[in-house]
Amino acid sequence: QDVRLRQAIIHALDREFMVDTIVGPGVGVPKIWYPPQFWPEDLTVLEYDVDRARELLDEAGWLDHDGDEGTVDFPSARQNENGDKLEGIRLSTTQNNIRNAYQLAIQQYLYEVGIRVDVTIYPASLFFATFQQDGIINAYHADLMIYASSNILLSPVSYPNSYYCGNWPTPENPDGGNNLQFCDPRFDELDSLISQTFPGPERDAMVDEAVRIFTDFAFYNGLRFRPTWWAVAADRWDVNTFYETGTLGNDEFSFVEYWAPLGE
Repeated sequence: QDVRLRQAIIHALDREFMVDTIVGPGVGVPKIWYPPQFWPEDLTVLEYDVDRARELLDEAGWLDHDGDEGTVDFPSARQNENGDKLEGIRLSTTQNNIRNAYQLAIQQYLYEVGIRVDVTIYPASLFFATFQQDGIINAYHADLMIYASSNILLSPVSYPNSYYCGNWPTPENPDGGNNLQFCDPRFDELDSLISQTFPGPERDAMVDEAVRIFTDFAFYNGLRFRPTWWAVAADRWDVNTFYETGTLGNDEFSFVEYWAPLGE
């Protein structure tokens, strides 16, 4: 429940290097969940910083008792004053080559700051199953999870079933979708008001506050954009007019009017 542990995990991961080597150059890393046009100008985004990760772990009481971090490839797990260790952390996802490669990279990065991770891979049908079906993420059988969480490209509104306090999966609410257990009543209030407010200064102020709350909780750690790859028939179309389309799934709706047949 300590936000410093979540922040340390984010700081420990070189997300830019991972996306360039695992997916490919130019794909990019979503720094936070919201689209960039809704970010407050002074929003603090957590970047790769191993020293800061270790400082946060120290502050949270998870200490490198034997001093082996930075001296060996696989340092021992950090532990607190009660002798509890940061080990056996379940990093789970589905059977997917890219996600599974990310698991191994994340495991190594977290080893370096004294967090020992166990990699687990499941069929999607079990991974995303409901609480009642004893699904992996919805019945809390994972500690760190990798899966897609798409935002709404043109809207600053979130998904209530995924992020509101009352939607944790429980026996009483088996279809709840907030398996990350993010909860802030003020966020719920703001998000609901944003959905009912026209664009303008009033809504902008609410969006700024909601984005800060969501981001400061440090439960979402974007790894990569999900690109859509395009094949263009160069004998029929002017390929140069496609370059600004981008690779996100809905980008064609924004740029299709600029596509030009060959010779025009």
